[in-house]
Amino acid sequence: MDTPLSGMTATLTAGEAAAHAAVRCDQAVFTSVRTPGGEGYRIIAAGTGLTPEEKTEITKRSPSHGGLCGGNAQATGVAFYPLPTGRLCAALSYTAGQEPSGRGGLRVYTRAVLFDRAAFAAFAHNPFNIFRAMETCGLGTPELTPEKTLPPLELPAGTTSRATASTAAVERVGVDWVSFVVQATLTGQCLILAGDDDARDLIEAALLCLPASRRADVSFACGLKFSIGRALSLAGVAGDTTAAERIIRGHPLTLVRLRADVPPPPFERGEWARMMAEHWAEAAWGELLDFTAQPFPDGSYPALERIAALRNEASRASVSGAAEILASAAQRLAQAAADAFEQRLVDDLLRTIRMRLEDLWAQAGAAELTANWPALLALVEQSPETFRHLARLVGRVLRRLSEVSPGTALEHALDLAGTTTARVIAPDLQTVLDAVERWLPRADPASSTSFRKTRDRFRAAFPD
Repeated sequence: MDTPLSGMTATLTAGEAAAHAAVRCDQAVFTSVRTPGGEGYRIIAAGTGLTPEEKTEITKRSPSHGGLCGGNAQATGVAFYPLPTGRLCAALSYTAGQEPSGRGGLRVYTRAVLFDRAAFAAFAHNPFNIFRAMETCGLGTPELTPEKTLPPLELPAGTTSRATASTAAVERVGVDWVSFVVQATLTGQCLILAGDDDARDLIEAALLCLPASRRADVSFACGLKFSIGRALSLAGVAGDTTAAERIIRGHPLTLVRLRADVPPPPFERGEWARMMAEHWAEAAWGELLDFTAQPFPDGSYPALERIAALRNEASRASVSGAAEILASAAQRLAQAAADAFEQRLVDDLLRTIRMRLEDLWAQAGAAELTANWPALLALVEQSPETFRHLARLVGRVLRRLSEVSPGTALEHALDLAGTTTARVIAPDLQTVLDAVERWLPRADPASSTSFRKTRDRFRAAFPD
């Protein structure tokens, strides 16, 4: 694979750099050596902090002879996976001259860094920031005679996934492919992405579309020939996949051929994948990154689907008609927020609903306002705490009605007698009464008599 590390790139702000100047990591080197004691691929150097279990896992995950997809000296690969101890491992693989065992071909050399999960935040929960930091430190260049005991490494925190981000993956293969990978990852599927081009940009784009708290658990490799022993959540491979197709039979693995001119296999797009695709469609990549970077209290798939559904509902509400919006809001009555995080999203949704209805009804006539009045009032009164954002909207509707049909406004206002909403919108009720008082002298006698009685009932209902 002769494609350099690619994908989302950004710069670290001065404040972030100061907060995360460096991350202390253990390191290990896995490659082929010939010694008096034997030859072959093994860990030839490691820090004292590595446990036997960690060394075993690195040995299992690292490529050996012919293990890179590319067949030339510029071939590279990356891998990211959790270790049995709970730490995380990021590894760069590349060629390092000729294979010393006499088998011919190029030696494969892997440099791995190990760090605690808590340190992942210093890299904006983006493994590709770690790979870039490793290359900055010179770990992308082989050292064939390292000391057997490697000192801990101070790895610069590097970059963050905020700021300027490349959209290379979407430009290359389209948002549907990113959505496909995101959906598969969220639902626990294991994918092999086979194609002529490097899939690193696609894998990075998909990872950044996931909540930051979920990314540490998404293991992946790219540029390494596939093997069952190295099966991870995601694998990007290139070249002939005949062997891979044969060895995955009977295993819960799916191989798909990644092509820009061919859509992904049919898949059921969940709420989260729909939310992500909409952000891409609207070029709102920065907004999506800000959202996924938040600390989600519950990262389970059902919770993420609920969260995304709220975001999607808010997006639809911003362009929908009044009746559709009110019907959607009514569904909130049966869907209580699971925690404070979801409640904030509910509040955001209701603010969007309020602002949209305010826009729709700013110049509306009496017929439209009257048609939607029962649904609006039912929402606010059935669940005053949930729909407190809409209480002010009730007052705005009455004010608008007082401009176009004071008598109708007066009759609707009586529906609020004895309610919590009446106390909240007391100034609006006074506005209605004032408009009626100005209108009554000009009303025809028949209407005037009837509405004077309604006005008296209003005064009795709202004595203050």
